[in-house]
Amino acid sequence: MNVGDLMTIYLDYIFLENLVINAIIIIIVNNFLKLKFSVTKIIVCIIVDTIFCLLNYIYFSNVFYSIIFSILSFIILFRNCFKSKIEYLNACIVYFIVYILLIGIIILLSIIFNVYLDNFLNKVFVYFIAAVILNFALINLWKVWKKEIKKESLSVIIRIDDVEIDGFIDTGNTVKDIHGFNVIFIKNNLKDKVLNSVTNHSLTYVDILTVNGNSKEKGYVVNNIEIISKKNTIMLPKVVLCFNLSSNTPEKYSAIIGYDLYLDCFCGGV
Repeated sequence: MNVGDLMTIYLDYIFLENLVINAIIIIIVNNFLKLKFSVTKIIVCIIVDTIFCLLNYIYFSNVFYSIIFSILSFIILFRNCFKSKIEYLNACIVYFIVYILLIGIIILLSIIFNVYLDNFLNKVFVYFIAAVILNFALINLWKVWKKEIKKESLSVIIRIDDVEIDGFIDTGNTVKDIHGFNVIFIKNNLKDKVLNSVTNHSLTYVDILTVNGNSKEKGYVVNNIEIISKKNTIMLPKVVLCFNLSSNTPEKYSAIIGYDLYLDCFCGGV
């Protein structure tokens, strides 16, 4: 076997290793953010990212360049897969964090268990163990973070022109209408008061999925709604109001807003 054959085999291993790592990162990001990337786009991104890493190894051999190429391939290929710039930016940041954490866990495992990464199968085994650990950690940290949010911090005031309504953030509510507008649910006894205070509104319908099946609820598209929390005040240019809030809503609250709205507007996203 000549030097050229050895070099080809060596590059083949590097290509496969990067293919495995890039696949792991994309899948973890996709699952953690609950994105709906197509399988085709995921495969294309993994292959393009791996080719970039291979070219970097051949011409530069710089780890920093590999990270940059990996993030750039994600940014370019998935730029049209998000509903908003905030969601897009969040995904890019999460991708970078997952990349760094995965590499860190791989290095840590190899040191703690004295695993030599000069063998291809050893590397792949460590990569998958690191992926399982990282995925488990991300899911559980997210659950802990959600539980730590106090009910007081989920209380808001919804100002619709001259009407102020006490509301809270429903962590199980991610409803949006067909146009992507956030939906605010308000108790039915406030319907006349709210709509009479609004200068303009238009009728729409919202599809709601529950454990009992699908339902289509009447909603009203209104402009310039203020939502006031203890830390921040935001203005929503357009929002849908649905007056069908159930009677089991906490007595002191007359409205609820969705959790996605809370994350995007008050926390800057996940």
